[in-house]
Amino acid sequence: MKVIILGGFLGSGKTSVLLQLVSRMAAQDPDIPNRIAIIENEIGDIGVDNQTIGTSGDYTVQNMFSGCVCCTLIGNLLTALCKLRDEVNPAYVVIEPSGVANPGQISQEIRNYTEIPVGVVAVADAERWQKLSTRLGRLVGSQMQAADLVLLNKVDCVDEEALLKAEDSIRNLGCTCPIRRVSAKSAIEPTILDEICTCGESRTTGEQG
Repeated sequence: MKVIILGGFLGSGKTSVLLQLVSRMAAQDPDIPNRIAIIENEIGDIGVDNQTIGTSGDYTVQNMFSGCVCCTLIGNLLTALCKLRDEVNPAYVVIEPSGVANPGQISQEIRNYTEIPVGVVAVADAERWQKLSTRLGRLVGSQMQAADLVLLNKVDCVDEEALLKAEDSIRNLGCTCPIRRVSAKSAIEPTILDEICTCGESRTTGEQG
């Protein structure tokens, strides 16, 4: 079982990426659809994203409301992961935390208390990046720094100059991982989806060595 944390600020397009990701996982192996678990975290009482995912396929969805998965619900998350591993053992668990979560804290807790491999993908909003990085630099910076892979989304909405500036800004915030350009409202390249599935593996290997 492998955990993939799909982080990014509100409205960055995480759910659109998630839907394509699980479709790619399922296409690669006919037995996979029953072995993908999706754990969502929404701040509030209504899981809007869950309503979308619930109509997209036969996947396990566990909502975690009333808090942020990286803080008040971290104990519940670890319990849920261990239970999934022991009782279902899905090939992948995809965690979509709230847009204000720090995926680095989530991944560190998983690494500290379990032996479950984990990779972190951060989705950056190219269309709003300048505004977000100016007003919320510390938050989005922490999301980018924690990533094993960054997806610069909505590249169809801005020009090349804006994309280059966004990439430079992400690097200046301390991101050292690969940055891939995508437009999640259309088809993401299969090679990028495959890269999401394998992200974080070099980190795990290095830690074990």
